[in-house]
Amino acid sequence: MRFSHLVWGVISILAFATGVYWGTGPQVASPVNIMTEPQVPGPVANAVLRPDANRVLAEPGTRSLEPQSQFDIYWQAYQEAASMSADALQAKLSELSFHPERHYRDGLSKVYFSRLASFNAAGAFELALQLYGKQRTAHPILASVAHEWMLQAPQALLARIDDITDKPLQNRLLISILEDPATEALLDSQQILARLPLQYRRAMELRVSQDDEPAQTFERFLTGDFTVNEREAGLMTALYQWSESDPNAAVDKVLTSLPQAQHRKFLSLILREWAFQSPMEALQRAVTLERGNGVLISAVLGSMAEQDGRAAMQQYLSYKDRLPSSSVQELLGSWAMHDVSGALAYVEQEGGWINRKHMSTMMMWYAQQQPAEALQWAEEQQLPPSIMQNLAQQLVSVSLPQAEAMLEQSGSQQVRDSLIEHIAETKLEMGFEQASTWLQARIPVEQAQERKANLLNKFAYRNPAQAAEYVTQFEKPDARLVSRIAGLWAERDLPAARGWVMSLPPGDVKDRAIGGYLSELTAGQLDDVPLLLEQVSNQSYRQRLQKRINKG
Repeated sequence: MRFSHLVWGVISILAFATGVYWGTGPQVASPVNIMTEPQVPGPVANAVLRPDANRVLAEPGTRSLEPQSQFDIYWQAYQEAASMSADALQAKLSELSFHPERHYRDGLSKVYFSRLASFNAAGAFELALQLYGKQRTAHPILASVAHEWMLQAPQALLARIDDITDKPLQNRLLISILEDPATEALLDSQQILARLPLQYRRAMELRVSQDDEPAQTFERFLTGDFTVNEREAGLMTALYQWSESDPNAAVDKVLTSLPQAQHRKFLSLILREWAFQSPMEALQRAVTLERGNGVLISAVLGSMAEQDGRAAMQQYLSYKDRLPSSSVQELLGSWAMHDVSGALAYVEQEGGWINRKHMSTMMMWYAQQQPAEALQWAEEQQLPPSIMQNLAQQLVSVSLPQAEAMLEQSGSQQVRDSLIEHIAETKLEMGFEQASTWLQARIPVEQAQERKANLLNKFAYRNPAQAAEYVTQFEKPDARLVSRIAGLWAERDLPAARGWVMSLPPGDVKDRAIGGYLSELTAGQLDDVPLLLEQVSNQSYRQRLQKRINKG
């Protein structure tokens, strides 16, 4: 599992270095014609998470943490998806695409897309492209839908990917197919590799053919005709494999074959993997090699913490003077990933020396298990506001009733403010007016204007046309908010946005609305620019807009 993660990291290095990446931006879904007759059975229940899949095994007398809240959400989603029609699934997925919490959106979208693919995998893929094709961070959703289609019609999937004109997107999808365990039985890997650009193909060939000895692979990339980034990717792959069979030899090879400036990066990779097999041997070697700011020792301790958190913390204290204080955050997070109860107990009983700001990763894992209890614990321990705000957002996304109960019980104004903000955002699903009324009843009068504007800003991403109606009702409309609404609306419906912008009375608000509208125009839509610029009353701002347009 760790090797596949490394390979994806290698591919990411090449993609970033060569400037090949996905664009971002909100997507608007047009209706997709989804057939309502199933092509294949939809065994949704087979994919249901087991109740004990992520259970934390606590010692007697410690906290017992079970991921009831997250399990319930997914269980309900699977049950709902199993009973929905294709049209209802499409509507649900379009709605989910605007959800502000990405992890929530991605996880549930895969559930509903899986069911939709059982009706029409090709149609599900088209919908996924419409909703997420330009969002680089949404790649897991696209890869998941591609997997569903490949199980039914692999050659049809490849043919559709061949037709994609967005080359970075096309490459991402091809790589995800190569990484898919089902590919070997359904497709010829060489057929997929031939479709990839050379810089990707070379790295992916390592993933497909892993029969070479690590030493041979290392020498090939050390002396072969490769670019800097290709060479680094190949060396990383070879050293990762080598660290599993003979880590001492891998370390020696780095020290004798590579420039000193590259030692720390490659040695960290080897030592981290070595520590999973023999932590104390890896730590001893790291201590002798360490010449910098503790990176090598920290790499070993991070792997140790994934297996025995208390032992890792004891070693951290032994080498504390050679390590950055922030490395304790990684250790607590690695510990909590497999034993939240143990990590929390250590902090409570022995962690008085730990800076509270270094508990954020640990709390993230706690919140995934029991979000309400995590927020309550953070309040009791007086953790920094940024941590409590993240926990509040997590609680609201998982259980709105629990969040509202916590709002009534909490004595911390920081916790209350965070909960109010995120609950109000969730209530935007009922409309801005309802969410705004709920918000206003729970905040001081002097904060109403600013916080309602922030709420409307979030609502604008869902429905810019309605947001435009509400913003003009404000006593003092925020000019920047008006600009953002105009831009979002123009992105979805250019004529309607233009009509609204032109209808505004002269002044700063109209000027900013014109600026937001102009920011969304493409090269073929500039005929109207002179007329719009004439409507800008502020001469200085008009000149700025003209310069921006001239620069393209």
